Amino acid sequence: MDAFYIAEGDHFISTANTTGPWHPKFQHAGPPSALLGRALELEMAALQIVRFSVDLLKPVPVAPLKIELRDITPGKRRRVIEASLIAVEGGQLVARATALGLRQEDIPLDDLPVHDGPAPKSVAESEAFNFSFFKTDIGYHTSMELRKASGGPGTGQTQMWGRQKVALVAGEAPSPLQRLLAIADSGNGVSMVVDKNRYSFMNPDLTVNIRRLPQDEWICLDAHTHFQGNGLGMAESRLWDEQGVVANGTQNLLLELAP
Repeated sequence: MDAFYIAEGDHFISTANTTGPWHPKFQHAGPPSALLGRALELEMAALQIVRFSVDLLKPVPVAPLKIELRDITPGKRRRVIEASLIAVEGGQLVARATALGLRQEDIPLDDLPVHDGPAPKSVAESEAFNFSFFKTDIGYHTSMELRKASGGPGTGQTQMWGRQKVALVAGEAPSPLQRLLAIADSGNGVSMVVDKNRYSFMNPDLTVNIRRLPQDEWICLDAHTHFQGNGLGMAESRLWDEQGVVANGTQNLLLELAP
């Protein structure tokens, strides 16, 4: 199936395309983040989501899921909504996301200074790349097309273009927000700095602050990973489309010695 999920009533059937690198029964966090984003943007109506934050409470199983929504701050100019991702079998809460939506209005501006720094190499100038540490033949790594502009795993600083090769939900074209969230969680993976044979790490959360929605399929993670000697770290990503910066993402990291 050329999709991460299949909608079935109020449930979503997870396909093998969602599989992450650490265990064949658990998902990469990109697809469930995008699925939560889909539910939140449908509920936001005319408001623009400017902040998306997800807590990854449990490994997300490659299994049927459902989403429950709750209004935290209703409003026409500002609204905060919470979305809970629940495993259908057993009813376990596996992730919880919140989104801040703000009203949009045309307001003319004078030319303002830009502080974004040099853009990454274009998609056409970048080299094809594949993740080498996935354990399954089909998964998130085969559902995304990647091109490396600079750096690479092991360097701690990487610029990586990516786009979805499959739909988020079967029969639907992914929205710009869904495309952004599907790749935003990969910042710590593309900018991996530690030896994966000596260490393991996971991110319990992801926060994306959105300047504007991407205009293209291709989105670049301009990512950096930092670790400290206390077993904690952070991955920071600036996300670009081919017109400029669209968002910033952060992931807190928990570092451990490999068993």
